[in-house]
Amino acid sequence: MNAGKSSLLYLNGRYGTVTDSSLFYRKIALRIRCSFSPATTADIVPVSTSPPVVLWPLLPGEEDGEWLSAQHMVKKRVDVVIRDVAKLDNIDKLIPSIGARAAENRTGYIFLERRYTHEDLRTLRIQVHGIEVASKAKRKPKVPKVLKIGAPAIRPLREDIKLAFGKRVLVLGLDWDGRCPERIGKYAQVQIRGLDCERGVSVMFEDGELGRYAPHHLVLSENKEHQGEYMKFHATNFQNAGPSSRAC
Repeated sequence: MNAGKSSLLYLNGRYGTVTDSSLFYRKIALRIRCSFSPATTADIVPVSTSPPVVLWPLLPGEEDGEWLSAQHMVKKRVDVVIRDVAKLDNIDKLIPSIGARAAENRTGYIFLERRYTHEDLRTLRIQVHGIEVASKAKRKPKVPKVLKIGAPAIRPLREDIKLAFGKRVLVLGLDWDGRCPERIGKYAQVQIRGLDCERGVSVMFEDGELGRYAPHHLVLSENKEHQGEYMKFHATNFQNAGPSSRAC
């Protein structure tokens, strides 16, 4: 294939037209554009069997922990992933423990029983529950632990939201059309399997109303009842809501 020549790229049953002959840039071009056109099998260039990755923006404050300070996060249970623990070495009061360093890329959850201030996020380690670490005994399964980790390393878990049909999510931002600020901080349930880069993620709220959101405005929140240190976190009942064609 000649450089600069227009060609068709095949990815997970979909096709896209690109012009760069580099395999790397062909992948990136398709994932960012998210536009597809029919093609004949003779023009197929195999690339990958995994779903395309859409490069959504981050939430404001996602990389420094400030996203946890929002008022709508209070009294919420949020699923998280631990990232960039090494960056905490530059913050005196948040230098990570050995256990925290081993938690890189592991998932867990947090209970936000009060609102964290800007100062809290730079001086306090936040308890992250359910972090699985290897047992010291050989052939023993990993056991969930509670680790205290600095907020800048705690990120919202949303990587598998495209497979989250029926799972609970917490709304972190405006809907697909930039509306419904009153829904921020509300729990919802994912309604449609698969993530469509052009239509976002469809969810249903507890009152039966429907919404559509970009993935970076949602975070997973396992729908279970938990006892926090000072309060109980309840599960959300979506069974009585019933599907509705209404939107906020």
